Amino acid sequence: MGANMVENVEKVNLGRSWVVAISVILMCVACSISMFTVPATMVFAIESWGLSVADASWMMTIVAVVATILALPSGMILDKIGARKTTLIVMCLAIVGNLFCWLAPGLAVMLVGRALQGIAYGLVGVFAPALISLWFPPEKRGLPMAIECLYVAIGMTLILNMANGITPALGWQGNYIVAAIFLAATLVLYMAVGNERNLPKFNEVEPKNEAAANEPASVDDGPSTEKGSAVSDGLKSVGAWLLLVVMLGFGFGQSAFSTYYPTYLSMEVGMDAAAANTMSSVASLVNIVVGICVGIILTKIGPKRFATYIAIAMALVVVDYAIQFNANSSTALAVCIYSGIAQQLVPAAVFTMAPLTAKTPASTGTVLGIVNVGVNLCAVFGNAFVGYFVNATGSYASATVPLTILACIGLAAAIVLVFVMKRKLSRESRG
Repeated sequence: MGANMVENVEKVNLGRSWVVAISVILMCVACSISMFTVPATMVFAIESWGLSVADASWMMTIVAVVATILALPSGMILDKIGARKTTLIVMCLAIVGNLFCWLAPGLAVMLVGRALQGIAYGLVGVFAPALISLWFPPEKRGLPMAIECLYVAIGMTLILNMANGITPALGWQGNYIVAAIFLAATLVLYMAVGNERNLPKFNEVEPKNEAAANEPASVDDGPSTEKGSAVSDGLKSVGAWLLLVVMLGFGFGQSAFSTYYPTYLSMEVGMDAAAANTMSSVASLVNIVVGICVGIILTKIGPKRFATYIAIAMALVVVDYAIQFNANSSTALAVCIYSGIAQQLVPAAVFTMAPLTAKTPASTGTVLGIVNVGVNLCAVFGNAFVGYFVNATGSYASATVPLTILACIGLAAAIVLVFVMKRKLSRESRG
């Protein structure tokens, strides 16, 4: 009877955990909608304010720049004030940013609003995985983390379609007030269901020997001292820095694909613009299906095999970057499908594993911040990196070698991570 009661408690706790996870994912989608309102309305901003394309592009660039600057400090903020307070601050800044954009009379005020959104967009990549980690044990995090990693694709798809109805009704800046309402609604939902006093039992403070047994997959470069600060513990995590290198190896090619592939198919493969857009969208559809499958796989294999999974995924990414800008009209569909698969295998696994690399639970935010440095550096510099080679040679294929080399470096980091994992587990089994 006692065993049945424990089992029922765990089921109830995970049921509540999923409610919280859904609210967190919806907040992420709301932040993505805010981020990608610009592509959905940029043409109207250019016409209304007489902007050049270069000037208008700053509405996107400033978000990536602010997010990159805040990537590591955001983890430290999370460690200092906790996930719930961080979430409240982030979402309020995003709402205020959208209000600035809604009322902006010109580019200057718009950029202020976008900078505030950049703070939120930079922090969401830290607080969302941290919140999921609080509510799910390591062996159950794979699926919610994988779904959370789809928030960019989901938000972009929603706003690109919603804007077609919102703009005629409320004007192009009306999209920002709708985004603000969505942000506010998702924040209220999270605050209603995400009370940390109801955390599952696995996340309660327990004696050291029991806590160690409950976190068998923590990967770092050695034991943490109780006196060490959460920030310094996070910065000392070898696993976190290896995951940063993995994301750098992965992110440049992924950024290049999402930004340039329709143009590449049109200019070099010879498709008309509509066909190129449709062909490229196949990868996004595959992303969503594969993302859910990745979550199921991660749940099945368990935390001890996450590093091996990441290494295998990066090997597939190396092949992807070797072929993605070498397609023709006959192979373009196959390349898009393969890219959609390969490019969705890595992010969910990296963010699922990142909390496990923390030396202490309190340093999780710093570890996630380190990983997000890699993500945001790719967002800022990835397109310019590929653009340099294209401008120099006139061909997208010229970016193949550097992108493949970067992916190989990421693969090497993933392989090293496998051995770090084994060493840690061996140390734990002896201790």
